[in-house]
Amino acid sequence: MNFLLYKNLHGETLVIDKAHLIYNPLLAVNFSNYKQILEKRYKSDPNLFKKKNWKGGDKNYLCEWIEKGYLEKVNRYHWNQDASVPIIPALHGTDESIAWKICSSGFATLAILDSGWYGAGIYFTSDARYAIPYYGTKKHPCILITMLIPGNIYPVSESHKSSSDTLMGKPIPAGYQSCYVHTMRDGIVCPEIDNEFYDEIVINQEAQVVPVFLLTITYESIMALKERWDRVVQEPKAGIRASDRTTKESRKPTREPSTRINEIEMHNQDEEDSSSSQEPTYSAIE
Repeated sequence: MNFLLYKNLHGETLVIDKAHLIYNPLLAVNFSNYKQILEKRYKSDPNLFKKKNWKGGDKNYLCEWIEKGYLEKVNRYHWNQDASVPIIPALHGTDESIAWKICSSGFATLAILDSGWYGAGIYFTSDARYAIPYYGTKKHPCILITMLIPGNIYPVSESHKSSSDTLMGKPIPAGYQSCYVHTMRDGIVCPEIDNEFYDEIVINQEAQVVPVFLLTITYESIMALKERWDRVVQEPKAGIRASDRTTKESRKPTREPSTRINEIEMHNQDEEDSSSSQEPTYSAIE
């Protein structure tokens, strides 16, 4: 969490109001099962599930650079040593009410499917500043820190503006489990190798992700960053009723901003989960 939030801020400030440690046993089991299934598929039929057909193309050098950036991210975490299916942390920005719904029942139950520039799916990044357009405009800005199984990544070099090879709104290419792209600050794919870049990761299976932290962010600190980092984005459509938002916000009232981590309180989720006898547990770190 320290690397995602603070080292990537490059001296800029983002103030956390409250941090919740999330554990949802149902989502965790689905996540673990997906990893095991993918490991078996890679071993039994790598030509089908672990394609590399981008190699040898016109932008091979660019794809190799993108793949190298992803592997550097993978190798940053000790648990990926010798792992055939790596796990990486990633951020998803949204409103607090939607974030609680995700933690309760996963991404798919919200019907979130962003038909974005780099393929249809659920979008993540590793940079809290780059994600500001997704949470900075929300009434209750929130960041979900997740663990992600990208699987076999498709390194995106195609521009969303291209009429011939764009991935905009299209499924993730067959033989890959995610799309990974290096972008400029404005969200456009890097046209050439550049030392300054940001990233987006696109997945299409909710079992590929599990939320581990829910962070509410003070609006004051976002305002200081918003002017520099705001850009036009395509908002995902969330299948969540207005009544759900009202109910959730009434359960989780907005607190006065706090800049210190000084107390730990444990509590259980106040909703029943009909699909599991064990309820998610949340730890709030103020």
